[in-house]
Formats: sequence, structure tokens, C-alpha cells
Amino acid sequence: IVSLFGPTDLLLGSHIQNLCDALDIPHLEASRMDIEDSFKEFSINLHPSQDVMNKAYKDLMVFLNWTNAAILYEDDFGLVRLQDLVRSSTQSRKLDLYIR
Repeated sequence: IVSLFGPTDLLLGSHIQNLCDALDIPHLEASRMDIEDSFKEFSINLHPSQDVMNKAYKDLMVFLNWTNAAILYEDDFGLVRLQDLVRSSTQSRKLDLYIR
């Protein structure tokens, strides 16, 4: 095996990371990793961090000169991940946010 790609499932991804670390096999994935921030020697996550995503969302809203926006989230954790975006967007300029 040269390397492993995936999976997108967080729990399975963590298991695959541990196997790859034990067997010295490179592991590439592109999934959001909110569960753990620990360094894995043989794993590379290609998904941007939530801080980078929040900055990109904010920059896009500023560039497009939005005055209204809505945030729809599936669970409470979804809103927690976007709390920095909510704070910075409402403090920096006039932007009406609707959160549901």
C-alpha cells in the first residue's frame, strides 16, 4: 500500500489514522476534524479549519456587500462552529443575520 485516501466518516477516519500511524502508511483525507487536534505523523487533512472557513464566509459577505444573511444549522454544534463568524459579522459592519 502506497497510501490511503479517506474516509469521510469521522469515527472511521480516526480508526484509519491510528492504523496508518502504526503501519507507517501515509493517510490523506478531506473531512472536517472537530473531534481531535492532535498531531498525526502519517495523516494529512486537506479540509480547511473552521477559522479559515469563517474568514472566507466573512470576506465573501463583505466583497458582495451583503446587508442581510441567514444561517441555517442542523444541530447546536453547527451554530457553535459559526459563532466567530456571527460575532465578527455583526460587530464589524451593518449586517442583519437571521439564525435558524
